[in-house]
Amino acid sequence: MDLSEFEGEWIDIQLASAGKTVQVGVTTPDSPARREQGYHFYFVACSEECCKELQDAVREDIEFGRALGSDL
Repeated sequence: MDLSEFEGEWIDIQLASAGKTVQVGVTTPDSPARREQGYHFYFVACSEECCKELQDAVREDIEFGRALGSDL
């Protein structure tokens, strides 16, 4: 998914596997998060456990999207 039009902004994304919508900050190409870590967005979580759950949900949604795309 191309997020370039949202670089440097906060947007809402729907995590289908978690059944919730979360706000994410979309990184810019020159941000350390993208340059050094390869992160295209980040989110704020209330705890380590919550962060892991969100990371897992993002990973599941990405994998589902890839699987769906391969069926097209």
